[in-house]
Amino acid sequence: MDRLTAGPVSSAVRLRPQSIIERVTIGGRDHEHIDTRLSRRFAERARTTVSLALSTNASAAPCKRAGAYSVSRPREGDGENISTNRSSRKSSILMNGYDNLRGVLVGDDDLAQVCRDLPDSACREQPRNYGLHVVCLSLTRVGEGLADTKLVLAWLLDAIGAPTWAIGLLVPVRESLAMLPQLLISARIRRLSIRKTVYVTGCVVQGAAIVGFGLVGLTLSGNAAGIVAIGLIAAFALGRSICSISHKDVLAKTVDRGRRGSVSGIAGSIAAAATLLLAAGYATGWIPLTLPVVAGAVILGGMTWLLAAFVFGSIREDPGASEGGIDGLAAVIAQLALLRSDARLQRLIATRALLLSTALAPPFFIALSGDRQPSGLGTLGLFMIAAAAASLSSS
Repeated sequence: MDRLTAGPVSSAVRLRPQSIIERVTIGGRDHEHIDTRLSRRFAERARTTVSLALSTNASAAPCKRAGAYSVSRPREGDGENISTNRSSRKSSILMNGYDNLRGVLVGDDDLAQVCRDLPDSACREQPRNYGLHVVCLSLTRVGEGLADTKLVLAWLLDAIGAPTWAIGLLVPVRESLAMLPQLLISARIRRLSIRKTVYVTGCVVQGAAIVGFGLVGLTLSGNAAGIVAIGLIAAFALGRSICSISHKDVLAKTVDRGRRGSVSGIAGSIAAAATLLLAAGYATGWIPLTLPVVAGAVILGGMTWLLAAFVFGSIREDPGASEGGIDGLAAVIAQLALLRSDARLQRLIATRALLLSTALAPPFFIALSGDRQPSGLGTLGLFMIAAAAASLSSS
C-alpha cells in the first residue's frame, strides 16, 4: 500500500496502476484511508482536502464514511495567517474545478492515471486514448442522428417514390444483420491481438454505405432506388456488426473500467444536442426540408463515420490475448434447452418480441407524415426532435 503524508514534513505519492492510498497522515495523526477506486466525487474531495492541508498545515478530522474528509478551521493562535489561509483555500478550489472540467473533456487528470485493470503501458496512454474514444464515438453518434434509419432514411425513400416494401425493410434488415453475424464472427475477431483495425474497417464500410444512400436520394427513384437502398443498408448493418464487437474489446484494453461508461454518456449527449439543433432547423423552416438538403445531410452523416475511422486508427492499442474466444452460434444452440425449462426467460423473450413494434413502426409513421400534404401527421423535424430529446434525457 502507498502512503500519503502531509504536515511539517510531507512526501507526495504518485498514483500508480492498482494503487490504493491506505491512510492520510496530517499533523502527525493518522486518518481514514482514501480508496482510489471510489467514485470521482469522493476521490476529488479527498484530493482537495490534502491540498488544503498542505497549504494551511491544519488538522483534518476523519468522517464517518471512507473517502470523505472535513478540514478543521485554523486555530486561534494562527490569527495573522487566517486571510492567507482563506485565499489559499479559494485558489485550491478554483484550480481543482478547472482540473475537473479539463478531465471530463479530455480525460487528462490524475484520476485518469488510476488503472485497476490495465497494464502500465496502457495506463500511460489512457488520457490520450480516452479523448480519442470520446471523439470517435461522438462522430458516429452524430452520423446516426444525421442518417437515422428509422426517420431520415425512411423519409428520403418516401420522398423519391421508393416502394413501400423498401421502406418497411429498412429497420428489419439493419437490426438483423447488425446482430446475427456477431454469433459467427465474434470468435474470429477474438483471435486478433490488435482489433482496432476491425473497427476502422467497419467504420469505413458504414460511412461508404451512408454516403451511397445519400447519392441514391439525389439520383434514383422508384423500384431501382428501393433495391439499391436495401443493399446499402445491408452493407451498413454488416459494418456495424463488426464495429460493435471490436469497439468493446478495444475500449476494455485502453480505458479503465471505471471510466468506460462516461465515454458513451458524453458522446451520446454531444450527438443528441447536435441532432436536436438540426431537427429544430427542419421543424422551424430555418433549414429547408427539401430532398437535396436532407440527402446532403445524409452524405455528411456518412462522412462522420469516415472521419471516425481515422480518429479510431490513432488509438494506441497494445497487443492482447488472442485465445479464449467462444463460438457464439454454438453457445446459443447449446442453451436453447433453457427456453423449455426457464419460465422467466420465456416471459422476457415474449415481452421483447412484443416490443419490436416500437422499432418497426417509425418508418411507417414517416411515410404517413405527409410533409407535402396539409393533412399529414407531422414533419420529419418534429419526429427527430422527439428522438433526440429522448436520447439526451437517457444519456
